[in-house]
Amino acid sequence: MLKKWIVAVVVIGVLLVSAKVLFFSVAHKKVEVALPDALLSKQETFRASQQRSKALVDQGIGNLRKRDVNAALTDFIDAVRVFPPNTQAYMMIVKVYLSTRQEGMMYETLEQAGKSFPWFDKILDVVGDEDISKIPLPTESTAVHIAPFKDDRKAAVSFMFDDGEANVYSGVLPLFDKYAFKATIPVIAGQTGPVATSFRGSWADWKDAAKRGFEIANHSMNHHDLRTVSPADYKVEIEDARDLIEKETGQNVRSFVFPLDGYGDQLLARVLRSHAVARQPSLLRTVYNRAVTIIYGGPHFPLATANRLMDIAVARRLWIVAESHGLDQRGSDHYKPMSVEFLDKHLAYISSHAGDIWVDTFYNVFEYLKLRKSSRVERKDVAPARAEVILRCNSSEKTLPQPLTVVVGAGKVSPDAVAAHLPDGGALRAWPCAGESVCVEVSACEVPVSVSWGDNK
Repeated sequence: MLKKWIVAVVVIGVLLVSAKVLFFSVAHKKVEVALPDALLSKQETFRASQQRSKALVDQGIGNLRKRDVNAALTDFIDAVRVFPPNTQAYMMIVKVYLSTRQEGMMYETLEQAGKSFPWFDKILDVVGDEDISKIPLPTESTAVHIAPFKDDRKAAVSFMFDDGEANVYSGVLPLFDKYAFKATIPVIAGQTGPVATSFRGSWADWKDAAKRGFEIANHSMNHHDLRTVSPADYKVEIEDARDLIEKETGQNVRSFVFPLDGYGDQLLARVLRSHAVARQPSLLRTVYNRAVTIIYGGPHFPLATANRLMDIAVARRLWIVAESHGLDQRGSDHYKPMSVEFLDKHLAYISSHAGDIWVDTFYNVFEYLKLRKSSRVERKDVAPARAEVILRCNSSEKTLPQPLTVVVGAGKVSPDAVAAHLPDGGALRAWPCAGESVCVEVSACEVPVSVSWGDNK
């Protein structure tokens, strides 16, 4: 009986889509059900957009056969503009950027794809190891340089769980604790109260999360698209929301996340008056040009795709900002949710590559990269296995808010014979790292650091 009802519902749904007026029999009486003209218009527009987008992709493929790459790329981009869920259009754009070695534009395409509902796994599959390895990576000085990421790891990832959903506190945070990772939770101040609801976490939840080392970010007061509100409301949506979050959590708020990812130059400038950083891709790339914001979750973002993204991040030295929401929960309407099993297995995969991937909050990674960009390091050799390095900082402060990892080329290094000291004899953390180098954790600016290895320790 249940199967018959399911079949009936499906049939009715198909008929509703395909006909303006449906006649069906109920208790042997004919009932007329009119489908609204507005809904029909939307359906017709949807189909027309889909067909136009497909035609543009076909046209673009034809231009590729004619070796007119620019015309083809224009066609594929127009196909996405006309119909954003067009998976094939994104795949072709990625292929073109990959073949023409425009790596940055390729990542921007992946960022854009996540904002709609194409098959993200198929799009990412286009990025083959052999093709991407042909694109040169930026090189660092072999004598001395500041590592792109903490502890000279090859990649970084910052998970952000937007909106402050209740199941983030109850289900996500325990998984991050399990792997000793930290994440960022952008909360909607005006929708958060003293008691958790079935959808939103409470102030007590986020205060506890802050004490455990998670970052609580500002996601506005009311989650309105700030591009549509009056500038007179900016104070409430930005500064007042920040003040309320700080009051309730006891943690300074440094990061802002635009509701619906809606921003503009005026809005960004206003946010940066009261926050150190906002999640805006162009801004992030001013401190690190290999920052990539990817929307995690949804039915077209399986575990294999998430793990593959981490592999690419390691190979290409990326900072992945994982824009996420809540967990998949029956009876709730979540935007691109992820399952507990998915997240657990993905974090386990990252943990198995802990030597290569730095997992930290959005602000902590941003701060490191900003400090790195505004600093430089000098080296002076004083003996065959001893060097003096000095961190030069564009700051009035003599101590950085977090240390930078300085990489000193040392030739063959003995793992038990590495050391670094300040002039007063204080020891710094130092260890052998990749490429026959010594890594030193340095936060003192303008102070010479003695680094030694081998027999001259």
